[in-house]
Amino acid sequence: MRRPTRILPFLPCLCSLAAAALGSPAHAADDIADDVRTILVQAEQLVDKGQYERAAREFERADESVEGPCGECLLGVARAYIGAGDHRAALQITRMALPLVSTPRLQARAYHQIGAALARRGNKNDLGQAAAALRKAIRLDPNRMSSVHPELAKVLLREGRSTAAADAWPTLTAAARERDGEEGSSSE
Repeated sequence: MRRPTRILPFLPCLCSLAAAALGSPAHAADDIADDVRTILVQAEQLVDKGQYERAAREFERADESVEGPCGECLLGVARAYIGAGDHRAALQITRMALPLVSTPRLQARAYHQIGAALARRGNKNDLGQAAAALRKAIRLDPNRMSSVHPELAKVLLREGRSTAAADAWPTLTAAARERDGEEGSSSE
């Protein structure tokens, strides 16, 4: 198992941002200005490159650039923590962000991150909650199916539910064929 990279110095700042957010109206995903959206995109690219600490700083910078709380910014920070292997902090931050996001797409992202963090913590007792969160992500945003379903299948396998995990793959394969306009069986 990969050893977690600690980027916890950012957690106190984020906790104070979230605490201040409790009395302020949250920003809807569409309300974010273009310059802040650019910061968010750049921060996501840093996460994809494995530059988690820099990504967390950029997400924090985006949060500071908006008036009031930015749930999407907090979700980004939590994603950086997941990538860095600090699943406990990622769970805390994602749970702080959840009441701040209002669109099904962002709520699905939050539940996906909760499920991923719980699954990756390595605690068998978390697997049921992880599966429930991942299923909720799919219900909220069916377009996330291709990224959530493989993770859900792994969780179900770890729970010893191989039949349920196997049942997930045909659903995923059929959805991919439908999305891509293909007919017949896939090579999976």
